[in-house]
Amino acid sequence: MATTVGKKPKAKQAWLPIVGCQSEKDANDLNQAIKDALSSLGKEDLSLIVHGSSFPSLPGWDTGFGSPYGEAAKQLISYLKTFGFNSIQLGPGGKTKFIDSSPYVSTTFSGNPLFIDLHQLVEESLLKECTVESICHNNPSLEEAGQKHRTAYEYIYQQQSDALKQAYGNFEKLNDTKLKTEFEKFCKSNQHWLENDALYEALSEIHQNDYWPNWSSDLDKRLLNPHSESEQQQAKTRVEEIQKSQKGIIQQYKFEQWLLDRQKKSFLSWVKEQGVLLIADRQVGFSERDVWAYQTLFLQGWSLGAPPDYFSKDGQAWAMPMLNPELIFNEDGSLGPAGDFLKAIFDKTFSENPGGVRIDHIIGLIDPWVYPTKKHPKAEDGAGRLFSSPEHPDLAKFSKINGDQLNHSFESFHEERVQHLSDDNVKHYGQIIQLVLDCAKTHAVPLNSIICEDLGTLTAPVKAVLENFALSGIRVTQFVEPEKDDHLYRGKNSAVKHWMMAGSHDNEPLYRWIKSLYSENRQHSHVAQLKQDLQSPGSLASTFELPFGTMPHDSKAFLLAKYAELFASPSKHIQIFFSDFFGIDGLYNRPGRGGKKNW
Repeated sequence: MATTVGKKPKAKQAWLPIVGCQSEKDANDLNQAIKDALSSLGKEDLSLIVHGSSFPSLPGWDTGFGSPYGEAAKQLISYLKTFGFNSIQLGPGGKTKFIDSSPYVSTTFSGNPLFIDLHQLVEESLLKECTVESICHNNPSLEEAGQKHRTAYEYIYQQQSDALKQAYGNFEKLNDTKLKTEFEKFCKSNQHWLENDALYEALSEIHQNDYWPNWSSDLDKRLLNPHSESEQQQAKTRVEEIQKSQKGIIQQYKFEQWLLDRQKKSFLSWVKEQGVLLIADRQVGFSERDVWAYQTLFLQGWSLGAPPDYFSKDGQAWAMPMLNPELIFNEDGSLGPAGDFLKAIFDKTFSENPGGVRIDHIIGLIDPWVYPTKKHPKAEDGAGRLFSSPEHPDLAKFSKINGDQLNHSFESFHEERVQHLSDDNVKHYGQIIQLVLDCAKTHAVPLNSIICEDLGTLTAPVKAVLENFALSGIRVTQFVEPEKDDHLYRGKNSAVKHWMMAGSHDNEPLYRWIKSLYSENRQHSHVAQLKQDLQSPGSLASTFELPFGTMPHDSKAFLLAKYAELFASPSKHIQIFFSDFFGIDGLYNRPGRGGKKNW
């Protein structure tokens, strides 16, 4: 049965009864008690991980996709504040494709128009209320069996596009001088990326395909990267022609980016007043729109992936492009064109997100595993470490070490293959990280607000660079091998600087994982590990009243202990994935798989 919609409900402070509070004073008292408890445990940060698409909607106003900038998002943050949360870890915020909802291959500069809160456009007379009512009423996820409360990606992608076209038409009709001036100012100040991305949108419409390698025109494929002087003049003429013939599409694209930008800035201002920080997520990959615009900056014929391991005997072929190392830094250490590109990315990231950033796959910025495009990411197919392969016929020129520093008894992807790193070696491996930190300093973003996603194979150069800069990594307790006392993901072994979590967007929800442990009778080693760590003398949890006696057969007792492990760890920083916090059993993402059921 479809949801019933009507006037947008105010629902002010609707979260208070949910936390057992009758008034804001009760909520403030509860918040202070939790803050005192966190302080006594030595915790400085408690953060909820929630990607933009998963933010809630107000009752009856579910369009099929979340907005991190709407009224319901404010209510969520107010609710979380009561429990001591002082930050929100977002996912990547770039524009995604109709056929791929993954935010980790979204655009570098353009934001995702799906995050625009349509209700605010109604309030600004840019949309009719009936338009939003219709979208909510026909949201297929409300009726599809087992799909309730999941995103309706394909549906909202088209519906949001149609609604925003209406909004642009109404914007033109309103002819509001103040709004038009604001729009023009936005276009001018963001021209360096906005013109390129809007031009790509126009070309996608012309070719009826948003995957540029399939465009029929060679000139259009390299329109911003002409191969000769004569082609450069052709390209200039072609751009001018498109700007005239496709002016409506180009302006529409810019309009959507402006709407998103002003909603985000307004929300950031409100969040700052609440004393809550938003943490961005910078993916290691690039979208096709980025590669088209900056294709001369990428390393031709090579892709980023992961080497063979226990989980994947052939490795993981991510098909992600890599920037050409020779274009990132000049011989004198100054920035080359690809370095300027990286700087622009992180300048924009930090300027818009003073709460910091999670850098996805930090290994890809220090010691990436690359493979010949269209081949398997295996050494026998030519794959190797981009900066650690002095013996490789094609990659040797990029190496930051010499052959004497390799232990040839190890395979090329082994963590300890590189040995005897000098200070100069570490400095060169950390050049891109230094660039990132310089950008952060420029925007007054502190070092401890940079979270390095360092899950996976950590080679010696990666470990050395992270240690040299004292950067925070991530420790996921769900990955623990409980029989190993010194295991990296055992809560007691975390360093103070790292961010502890039970799971993230690539894990099974904690409830689901625990359920499978008990149903398959695999819980006993985990139970023993938690008992040992949480009951040991000196453990912060030794004073907790935990039901250790029932843990071998009581999954709820185990769940409680698993959370206690986070807060009893030495780490000052805790993150909790939203599905774990709210007890959601459904999978959020299945790594390595596509389809509308992900993200």
